[in-house]
Amino acid sequence: MNKSWLLDCGFKHALRMAAVCSWVILTVLSLVQGHDRPHKGALGNREHAMAYFLSALVTCLGIQHTKSR
Repeated sequence: MNKSWLLDCGFKHALRMAAVCSWVILTVLSLVQGHDRPHKGALGNREHAMAYFLSALVTCLGIQHTKSR
């Protein structure tokens, strides 16, 4: 077997798992009251935008679309 294929396969799997985890985390945090959520110190909207951007980035990198026949 080609080692690069195995590494690529493992990396894609890790990205998919990171995407699913980010969806779950965003869902749970959206259900928590605002004053109980963890904050990183960034301004409110920037913090939200960064969380959604990183989640979208991991999702786009991890989920591969196939061409329809």
